[in-house]
Amino acid sequence: MLQVEADVGKRSFPGRILRLSQGGCLLEIALNLQPGEQIHLKINSAGSKAFMLKGEVRWVGGMGLGVKFLDLLPGAEEMIRGIIYKRLVTESRAAAISAKRSDRRVMLGIPVRIIGTDIFDEPFEERTVTENVSPNGACVSLRHFLSVGAKIELEAYTKFRAQAEVRFLWVTEQSGDLFSVGVQFLTTEGQWIVK
Repeated sequence: MLQVEADVGKRSFPGRILRLSQGGCLLEIALNLQPGEQIHLKINSAGSKAFMLKGEVRWVGGMGLGVKFLDLLPGAEEMIRGIIYKRLVTESRAAAISAKRSDRRVMLGIPVRIIGTDIFDEPFEERTVTENVSPNGACVSLRHFLSVGAKIELEAYTKFRAQAEVRFLWVTEQSGDLFSVGVQFLTTEGQWIVK
C-alpha cells in the first residue's frame, strides 16, 4: 500500500492507496467527500521522489474512495507505471525465491530480440542481452513491463527462435530502469546455445 497525503482545499489528510491503475486509484482515507469533488494526492513511493496527482472522486464505498486521475503532468504516467510494475516484481521475486530451479544456468550474454505485449497491452520489440541461459530458458534484462505468465517471442542470431513464457521478474539496485525477466521456452526452432 502506498502512503499518500490528500489535499482538499487548504487542508491535508493522510491516507493509503489500496489499488492503483494508470487511470485512478482506490483510496483509503478518513475524509468525507462526494462524487464529483476534486482532490490532490501527493504519493510517497519508496525508491522514488514524491509526486502530485490531481483527481476526481467518482464513487464512495465501504472500502474507500474511487478516484479518477485528471490532467496527468508529464512524467506522472511513467511514475505510476513504475510503481505498478515494481509491485508485480516484488510479488514475483517472492515466488522465485521459493521455487527450485531444475536447469543449470550459465552466465552468458547473448544478443536477443524480444517481441511481445507488455502489462499495459502495448506491443513492443526490444533488443537486449541475456544475463544467463539454461537449456530450457534464459534471463534477460528488459525496459518493458511484463507480467508472470506473459507469452513472448525470443530470437537469437536469426538462427534460433522460441515462444516463451515469463516465469519470474525481479529488479536489483544496480539495474536502474532495467528489469530481470526469467523466461522458459515453450517451443523452439533452431539450436539454442546450451543443451
